[in-house]
Amino acid sequence: SDDGGASWTSATAGIATRAYPPAVADLWVLETDAGSSDVVYAATGGFSPGLYVTTNAGVTWTLKRPGYYPWIAADPAEPGSFLLTDIDPVSGHYCVWRGRENGNVIEKVSDASIGRVIAHPSQPHLFFGYANDTVWVSRDGGATWAAATGLADVPVSLAPDPANPAQVFCGTAYSGAFRSTDGGASFSAFSDGLPAGQNTTAQMVVAGNPGRVLTSGFPDGVFASPPDHAAWGPSVSGLGARVTISIALDPARPNLAVVHAQTRAYRTPDGGATWAELPVGRNNAWALAFGLGPAGGPSPAWLAGWPGLSFASTDGGLTWRPLPEAPWGFLRAFAASPAHPGVLMAAGDGNLWRSDDGGNTWADRSPAGEVAGYWALAPSPDDAATWYV
Repeated sequence: SDDGGASWTSATAGIATRAYPPAVADLWVLETDAGSSDVVYAATGGFSPGLYVTTNAGVTWTLKRPGYYPWIAADPAEPGSFLLTDIDPVSGHYCVWRGRENGNVIEKVSDASIGRVIAHPSQPHLFFGYANDTVWVSRDGGATWAAATGLADVPVSLAPDPANPAQVFCGTAYSGAFRSTDGGASFSAFSDGLPAGQNTTAQMVVAGNPGRVLTSGFPDGVFASPPDHAAWGPSVSGLGARVTISIALDPARPNLAVVHAQTRAYRTPDGGATWAELPVGRNNAWALAFGLGPAGGPSPAWLAGWPGLSFASTDGGLTWRPLPEAPWGFLRAFAASPAHPGVLMAAGDGNLWRSDDGGNTWADRSPAGEVAGYWALAPSPDDAATWYV
């Protein structure tokens, strides 16, 4: 879409499609380049997997390299560059590739078994990766990698501290949490106060500045570590020990967060010190998505969706209003335009919907003739009219 989601056109010219109906492209990953929203990297799966690149906002795509690429991370400090992971056909292990010049140059940079790569939110050329039982760190944009020491289990979540590059938090499958104070070179156990022998660190986020670390757990709910990180404690004031599925931070107000717990949702205004239940679907089916848009203006800061029922909030989650005209059955993705705060896009049950009035009314903007499941939405950071889905 190049008109803010009002209309959509197929943008898969050059991408291999399925050999069986419907003949659509199996897109697994989309990543926009840090330097230009016209440059997008895509990884496809199915029977014709490969890495494709467009330099003209999806008008045409070029296959740069065949293969399965489960993760792509654009380098925020070097436009035209990105990292991607692949499975080596000989060893069967993950490895890391570096793309430059918008994918015209792709070279293998490491045999480190890395399945996922993420860029540090505030430090140039600093990347983290993890797979199997190791966390890896690159301080030169992926050219070299070093394995961290001190972990005793499989990492399942990683949370770099945006305000303190030396501090990184890691959640593991069964051994609790670990903390690094040297930028990821080494980790030490950081589980005092966490239940032992449970998957208590499925997701970790750093809330606020200085940051309290929040971790969602199963089945013991949310735990929080205060800014001094002396120990963990249950973050259950107003929440209770509930099965927690996900945590979403408000990007404009990092002390504000929403947690999806079983069939209910809760809000914290203070980085997890206290929680209050939100009137957004109690006793309904499980929530599928929380969208956090820009604060202020006519756009709802947050959007929450359950099957057949969606809500919007314009005051950081203090109050919510139902969106009776929201037509989707399952809200899977939500995004607000950074340049036009009243313009929202939502994806649910195979349809795309657009609102021009902050969520009060919605119009179906699904591409004509397309049958697809839409799971992700991304507005262009520098072009208000361009969206990717």
